[in-house]
Amino acid sequence: MQWVDCAPSHTLRRPSGGTLVGRHLVHYRPGMADESFDPSVYKRTTREQWDASGAGYDAWGATIQSMIRPSAEHMMDAMGIEKGSSVLELACGSGAFTQLLAERVGIDGRIVATDLSPGMVALAGANADRAGLTQVDVREMDGEALEFDEQRFDAVISSLGLMFFPDPESSLRSQARVLAPGGRVGAIVISGPAANPFFSVPAQIIGARAGIAPPAPGMPGPFALGAPGQLASLFEAAGLSNVAAQTIPATIRLESVDEHLRFLKDAFGALHMLMRSMSDDEKAETWGAVAEALAVYQGPDGFVSPAELIVCTGAVD
Repeated sequence: MQWVDCAPSHTLRRPSGGTLVGRHLVHYRPGMADESFDPSVYKRTTREQWDASGAGYDAWGATIQSMIRPSAEHMMDAMGIEKGSSVLELACGSGAFTQLLAERVGIDGRIVATDLSPGMVALAGANADRAGLTQVDVREMDGEALEFDEQRFDAVISSLGLMFFPDPESSLRSQARVLAPGGRVGAIVISGPAANPFFSVPAQIIGARAGIAPPAPGMPGPFALGAPGQLASLFEAAGLSNVAAQTIPATIRLESVDEHLRFLKDAFGALHMLMRSMSDDEKAETWGAVAEALAVYQGPDGFVSPAELIVCTGAVD
């Protein structure tokens, strides 16, 4: 995978500092990035980073919810999630998608929302309590190690999470095992970088200036499952049937480029990881370059950037 070439070019220094994998910076050795990747270290680092930055992410819950809502509605319709359904959610974050699920299943439904980060679990639980969502139970859990023996669900879903799993196929197999007969699995991921400049343009500029290589193919990351047909093939490899995938247009709408920069700084810990070796002056210059590149999306209606998500669903026989 390469950062999309849709922003002003910058000199790419030799990536001697590391490779960004999702929210984890993997030590880089030329030609050996994959061998240096340790899933347990990655998960620990991811947990720590989200524990530290979850409140910033949560502050932008309404923006994230607005972006994912069309895809969420499409996925819930395709999966037959309705009043009274029981749903397991993986990588719930602070609960933006959880709240949309709760609207769909109603007070007679049941949602078990899980996340690897105890900080995120605390935020999601507080948000559910504040909204009076008594049908929501929030738990700390690794999405690749589901802790359910006899319990079964009508559906298992993840929104903007599966692409960050080190072994998404293994997770999908585990998801299928906790489904009731006729149950369905669904996932929303980000498509390719060219269709998502709101994030790929900043990542390209920051990564180039920091001398950090993008994730290698097959490694977890924001665009790891965004290639055409990739997510559907993964569902099929995990043994799911009636697999269907569709790209859904999305939009990031904010008041200005400056507000979008605040969104990026608060909600995307990966960008801070890319910049961690920069001086304050270098960081300021880099954010200025990001703002300049994103100015094309500023207009009479504020900052409006296209985005694109992929929704995939499958069933157990």
